[in-house]
Amino acid sequence: MAELDRLLGATPRLAVTAAYDEGRIAIDSARLTGTAGRATARGLIGGDGALRLALDWDAEGPFGVGPVAIDGAMTGEGALTGTLSRPRADLTAQFAEVAAGPLTLTDADLVLSFRRGANASDGRVALTADSNYGPARASGDFFLADGGVRLSGVDVNAGSVEAQGDIALVGGAPASADLTFTARQGAFLASGQADGRVRLTEGAGSDTAILDVTGRNVRFAGSSYLIRTLDLEGRGTLSRLPFTLTADVVGDTPVEFDGSGVYARANGSQTVTLSGDGRVREIAFNTRSPAVIALAGAVGSFGSIWASAAAPGGRTASGQQRLPDRGQSDQREPRLPVARPARTRHRPGVPARRRRDLSGSANLTMTELRSVDAAEGLEVNGTLDARLAGDTLHLRARAVDEGGVQASAELTLPVETSAAPLRLAVNRTRPMSGEVSLSGQVQPIWDIFLGGEQRLAGQVDGQADIAGSINDPRITGTLDVREGMFRDTITGVRLEGLTLAARFDGESAQVQTFSANDGSGGTVSGSGRMNLRQGSASSFTLNLSSFRLIDNEIATADASGPVTVTRGADGNIQLMGRLNIDEAEVAANPLGGNGIVRMDVIEVNRPGGDPVVNGQDDPEAERRGPTIGLDIVLRSPNGQVWVRGRGLNVEMNVNARVRGSLASPQLTGTAQVVRGDYDFAGKRFVFDERGTVTLSTNTDRIRLDLRAVREDPALTAEVRVTGTAASPEIELTSTPQLPQDEILSQVLFGRSASQLSAFEAAQLASGVASLAGGGGFDVLGNLREFAGLDRLSFGGDASALTVAGGRYLTDNVYFEVIGGGEAGGAVQVEWQVRRNIAVTSRVGGDGDARLAIRWRNQTRQPGTGRRDRRPNRTE
Repeated sequence: MAELDRLLGATPRLAVTAAYDEGRIAIDSARLTGTAGRATARGLIGGDGALRLALDWDAEGPFGVGPVAIDGAMTGEGALTGTLSRPRADLTAQFAEVAAGPLTLTDADLVLSFRRGANASDGRVALTADSNYGPARASGDFFLADGGVRLSGVDVNAGSVEAQGDIALVGGAPASADLTFTARQGAFLASGQADGRVRLTEGAGSDTAILDVTGRNVRFAGSSYLIRTLDLEGRGTLSRLPFTLTADVVGDTPVEFDGSGVYARANGSQTVTLSGDGRVREIAFNTRSPAVIALAGAVGSFGSIWASAAAPGGRTASGQQRLPDRGQSDQREPRLPVARPARTRHRPGVPARRRRDLSGSANLTMTELRSVDAAEGLEVNGTLDARLAGDTLHLRARAVDEGGVQASAELTLPVETSAAPLRLAVNRTRPMSGEVSLSGQVQPIWDIFLGGEQRLAGQVDGQADIAGSINDPRITGTLDVREGMFRDTITGVRLEGLTLAARFDGESAQVQTFSANDGSGGTVSGSGRMNLRQGSASSFTLNLSSFRLIDNEIATADASGPVTVTRGADGNIQLMGRLNIDEAEVAANPLGGNGIVRMDVIEVNRPGGDPVVNGQDDPEAERRGPTIGLDIVLRSPNGQVWVRGRGLNVEMNVNARVRGSLASPQLTGTAQVVRGDYDFAGKRFVFDERGTVTLSTNTDRIRLDLRAVREDPALTAEVRVTGTAASPEIELTSTPQLPQDEILSQVLFGRSASQLSAFEAAQLASGVASLAGGGGFDVLGNLREFAGLDRLSFGGDASALTVAGGRYLTDNVYFEVIGGGEAGGAVQVEWQVRRNIAVTSRVGGDGDARLAIRWRNQTRQPGTGRRDRRPNRTE
């Protein structure tokens, strides 16, 4: 009726032209005109009350029906039949678009029949349409009641959701239901499948409430959480409904639970109790006593939560939280939640629901709490009290470790709250206040709240008064650190013997002393003032001296230079500076393949869930700890950046820049070849100085342009490496031009491929396969890696086979041992005096000694700017 009032308005007009003849009324035209709707009819009304009228109508939207919103104008036809005592109306309507949450229906046809059915229903409704998830249909019989409508024989198939059963709507929202359903990936589920039966009805009987729901790999549209498994089963009444629950949810905070509970409702209040065990992240727990969630009877009102849980090792946690009570002025029957429509409009005559602030309190007690990966003896005991009142959150925390740390904090934070929808967020611009003190070993506190890949330990003594806002803090106090140690396990950055003395005067921090070493002879020290405002300037400078910036399985790097510490526009610490690389060594990935075939792997039941589902495409997204921004220019004017391994021994000159953060650095720039060689198929190729590498933190974006040359009496062979680091392309060419297998044969053995022995042919095939894309089994490469050598080669024929292998003793000195062959064993030492001069000394087993000097004359070709390389040798 409210919708009819909106369509007709306060002064509708009815104009009828009719003729009365022999007890019949022939209606030539009947037109009803309202504010937002119009209807016309023509036909007959018989003397016995029989109705035979044809209808045409149109109306202006929007139209709201429960969770469904219909925009725009609506037109339709219909017929009014039956009798005056028992009329029947059959109406049809067409809609261009109907929005039901994420499901959008198009070209919708609605058939609405008002008639008394065999099951005493008041009519039937049927809807068919296309949608953004395929064809959609819904039908059912309806029963009109005061304040709502009851649907029976409901049959819905839309958006990959199928449901059958009965449902009652009061005020447009479900009040009771008895439905069986199956939901698959579609409008409402982004993945997985859920099915079951939900029965929630009033009345007598032991089974007026039934829950039987299962789900596998369910992720709701727009949610980052994945419900890997869900089994919910319960039978009872709405006054007492026992149930069992097994759930495995992955996302930002993975949770597993296996237990039972009871839902109870009496005198307008509702409670849910839970008992069982499970896991939060990697921490297992079990409820020592049932967790109780008390809900008030009014819509949006809450009571309190009480829980007590135990973790392995005897550690316990318990607490009580009083959730907000929105008052008793909005007394309504409990309503099941419904999806918010894509188009939400306020209907005239229906008062908007008021959004009220949250209030409540929580108390948490911690016993022997420590990080899951912390060493024994780093447990802390503590308490946390929180009180929410309007737009203010008061926090009081205390942590104590016997003989260790003592920490306390009392903060008053501005927050933004809302009960409908539920929201609680810290306001970063409004004033805050508080006091913080910390004394003793900081490692237990750091591991619990900021730990992960970053570790901090040391004796800390600090006190501070806090004012200002989150974005613009005002801190007054002191902070001293002695015997400290910091470690980032990803980059390998290590600070040992850390000493810090800092004073805070409100708007800035005066660092009086900062010094540490990297445990490998490098040092870092600094002092100065750092402004606490976002994006502000700073004079706090760190001076690095041969400090090891990177130390992991991928690379090691020592650098020197100044780094300025500022507070970036995003509020995080920012490191900016220009550093010279003193020395660095990078472990090379195989250019020609190592015989291992890479396969795409789909992980099933991955701990922590699928990183893509959690919005964590990058594993770094799971890192914890403070964010430290980077904007550092790296230079190595004297070379000393070595790439070694997999046959590579190259010195490079780097001109690069590192942005991003310490947790996720972004590298750009180039690296230029200074000198070096590449051991391919047991033979040495000298790198061309024109070679470059375009740098990136993503191997798919590291572009290679390298050339290595080998000069033999019969030909000059060149290996060119292009493509990306993730997928390099290797090409072998020669002067004079020969096929690749002939080039390799001449380089490796000095003769044609048709003249090779069986072992030599296998070695040749291995080299050709590596050039073809790395899919072959690299015999020499795997043997060289197994023996721990930098070079390994075989020569001679089957009757006089020679084996040569060696290692670099320093960056410029290479030592090699040669065995077998007709001449016997030999020892050879090569000294790279300069970039273009090398001295080789060789002593044979028969006393033969030889000294060789090799140089490369580099002159520029006139008019080209390119160097002409003319290898020369004297012995």
